[in-house]
Amino acid sequence: MLIFDDSSVTLKKVSGCEYSIDGENWQESNVFTGLLPNTKYSFYQRYAQNGDIYHSATSLVLYVTTDRSLQTEIPSAPTVESVTADKIILNKVDGCEYSKDGINWQSSNVFDGLEPSTEYTFYQRYAQNETYYEGEMSNSLTVTTIKGAAKTPNAPTLESKSYNTITLLYVAGYEYSMDGETWQKSNVFTGLNAFTNYAFFCRVAETEKNYGYQMGCFRN
Repeated sequence: MLIFDDSSVTLKKVSGCEYSIDGENWQESNVFTGLLPNTKYSFYQRYAQNGDIYHSATSLVLYVTTDRSLQTEIPSAPTVESVTADKIILNKVDGCEYSKDGINWQSSNVFDGLEPSTEYTFYQRYAQNETYYEGEMSNSLTVTTIKGAAKTPNAPTLESKSYNTITLLYVAGYEYSMDGETWQKSNVFTGLNAFTNYAFFCRVAETEKNYGYQMGCFRN
């Protein structure tokens, strides 16, 4: 029965045979140690010389690739290079891969398409390579993206007016002002003077995820 790991190969023992890893140097033992991980080796066997009988011809080759080694090194928790409203860049560590859920992994240390003002948890581990399997993941790092900038709104639109009231077209998430300084959620302005021109402003109200943004005015 053939047995192998990352540094040894044990061939099936055949009575009277000897073994070689290169077809030139032979040994009685069917066990080869001190081998390199994930490396292809060529093995041969032949019946050994016995008394007056010379050794037999060499068998056909058996190719065996050793296993990768287990990665025993665990990196520290990832650290942050930069944070914006929709992107977090972790500091790159040679040989590592990265995850924000501990399940799905990527070679890139850049995570984009994120939500503003949202908490994310990141991990890193040494990735599988030619020698090692992937290692265990690190401790976690929790990072919160910053607030985003709201999209620029259009100027407010008049919906209706009377001698002392102006109603602007309501837009969900907006707030309104008559001087660009004092803001209200209502799109209705009352107690106005008749035959008077007014300027009105609207902006996207600040939320937990986005900053507000003021826009130019509508003049009545």
